[in-house]
Amino acid sequence: FCAILSNAYITSLVRFFGRSFIQVHHIISISGLVIITLHPLALAIYSGALSVFLPVYSSVIELLQYAGRPAWYLLLIAALAAVLRQSLKKSWRTIHWLNYLAFALASIHAMLIGGNFQAWPARIIAIILMAVIIYVFVTKRLKKAKRAAAR
Repeated sequence: FCAILSNAYITSLVRFFGRSFIQVHHIISISGLVIITLHPLALAIYSGALSVFLPVYSSVIELLQYAGRPAWYLLLIAALAAVLRQSLKKSWRTIHWLNYLAFALASIHAMLIGGNFQAWPARIIAIILMAVIIYVFVTKRLKKAKRAAAR
């Protein structure tokens, strides 16, 4: 969430931290990826099964319950696109947008089977965070389209 949100407040982050946006964004993003990876890794160690890394497609309900699994892969692909942005040219940004989908999938996963998300306040916060992410995505695309139309 913080890594996605940081993209909406580039100037403010640069002023606040006194570092380039990329430095701040990368610290947030890498920290988030490490923390997010600890969840399935700990579950795999606890359960003694690597199947926690395999997406489940047997039904729509199970796909959504275990949506954290494909979300993790989408985050890795989005991060890899950023690393390969020089060779991917302009298409890296489109691939990097997978972060938004990954966040939504992970949030749905958390609300459906996450132990900490069974209380209504946690679910409401997750829904608010998803709404903020959708708002950021849409407004960034609209501003970009408006700038392109003005040229």
